[in-house]
Amino acid sequence: MAQIPVRLTTREMYFPLLSNQQGPTVIDGRGDLTFIKGASSEARDSPSALGYPGVYYAHNVLPSTYGWQSVGYTDQWEASATTGFYDIEVCQGATLQDNYPSSTTRRTYIAAVYDSGLGTTSLYYRTELGAWDTPLIDGLGTPLTVGGKPQLTTANLNGVTYIYFQGAPGAYVLDTTLGTLYLRTLAGLSIGNIRGIFSSSGYMLAWSNSGVSWSSVIDVEDFVPSDVTDAGGGAIQEIRGEIIYCRPCDLGFIVFSDINAVIALYTANSKFPFEFRELSSSGGVASQVQVSREDVEGKTYAYTTSGIQAINQISVDNVLTQVADFVSNKIFEDFDEATLTFTAQTLEQDMGRAVEVIANRYVIISYSSGSLTNFTHAIVIDSKYQRMGKLKCPHVSAFPYKEIQGGVLQDSKSKIAFLQTDGTVKVLDFNIETTNNSGVILFGKFQYARTRWLQMQQVEMENGSRFGSLDAMLYTSYTGEDLLGPISGYPESPDITTARRKSWYFTSAGKNLSLLFIGGFDIISLVIHFNLHGKY
Repeated sequence: MAQIPVRLTTREMYFPLLSNQQGPTVIDGRGDLTFIKGASSEARDSPSALGYPGVYYAHNVLPSTYGWQSVGYTDQWEASATTGFYDIEVCQGATLQDNYPSSTTRRTYIAAVYDSGLGTTSLYYRTELGAWDTPLIDGLGTPLTVGGKPQLTTANLNGVTYIYFQGAPGAYVLDTTLGTLYLRTLAGLSIGNIRGIFSSSGYMLAWSNSGVSWSSVIDVEDFVPSDVTDAGGGAIQEIRGEIIYCRPCDLGFIVFSDINAVIALYTANSKFPFEFRELSSSGGVASQVQVSREDVEGKTYAYTTSGIQAINQISVDNVLTQVADFVSNKIFEDFDEATLTFTAQTLEQDMGRAVEVIANRYVIISYSSGSLTNFTHAIVIDSKYQRMGKLKCPHVSAFPYKEIQGGVLQDSKSKIAFLQTDGTVKVLDFNIETTNNSGVILFGKFQYARTRWLQMQQVEMENGSRFGSLDAMLYTSYTGEDLLGPISGYPESPDITTARRKSWYFTSAGKNLSLLFIGGFDIISLVIHFNLHGKY
């Protein structure tokens, strides 16, 4: 029987986040499916349910300019001897001159590490030799340790990073070369009530459960209310819950509570430097990790009680509703690369969730099957392409990694990185030729006519890894829903391992078929050859 060749689309905007959300699809016999109006990314909108065959599961796969690319992970930093890492920030070093912090222009990373046995949190930093260590407090010679598991917050002012944990006697600055912490007393604050610090418009600011205080612009460590220095603050009337986190933004900062969010706009009036206004339709957050540290085109992303929201100083938009619905449905699915099977479980509690933005482009939604703080997967939205990918990598925090060696920034370009609980940092690797690059992507469910089976003959792909591994397998279904197999394809020629064009032969037939690739790939073209089979 004559073969029917069809080139499939490789530029879908989204794919189902649960494999059972893809039904049997009919291949359009009128021609190739390389562009589908309302489904391909050029539409700049959510795809319609057009019933076209395409990707319906993927992990460790991100969208590329013309298709789908597998990714791997490089161990940028090896594990520490300590476990319990849960947050990470960049720190600008300082030394004291005339008993006041002065920038050393040297940088490093700092991290919060929780000891579950003792119930305490300690501050760690990356030494210039490239290892995790605890800096020691000047005059005491002891690490910075506080009770519980508080937020790690920082304020960057005058080239210096101030570090604060709730429960500490004040803020600290770090000499990144000597590994010495210097305690800085924030005069005028009831420090026991302060949950975090940040900076905006030249002020250091601190928040409590219900209010915000700002420093003098002359001395950023002076919070004593005064008509002379213009330091001040107080309760925020527009806040309808307990303040969880404050984040600087264009023209001021945003205050997030567990019920709503409030924008504080900088007025340039030293007596009343900020004007507060509730952000209509905003939801609340449960944790700092549910608010992105960076933004996309001036919009902060937050996972709120109203879903995923993009927030700026004038508007709140609900976005990525399909991702929010998936996380809230409490159905966790994963693909096992060893057994080549799907596993799904219905959770009794909410999935853990976190939001981060990297390189003013990638919106990363981390989630897990049980833990609220240790994540296993991440959905990645490429805001420039308006397309979605997914990563499978255990982590406690996604963050923008920049290479720092000997205290000096080596590369200003941010990379997607993941901090793990043992202090390991894994950086995303887009090189499909490396052995650690291995994605999983499933296309289907292919059906030519509702009343006919089809038999796969050949699959042609561009581009596959030449030096790493890449396997193609075919699932069959006799009911249109179940997946049987998979059956491995037969390579077209022995040189398939050194050529970018890959081709496999198959003989399987079924009511519908699904095509699985595992390994390194940058798929820009996918052509399947099949013939019609028996009727049912």
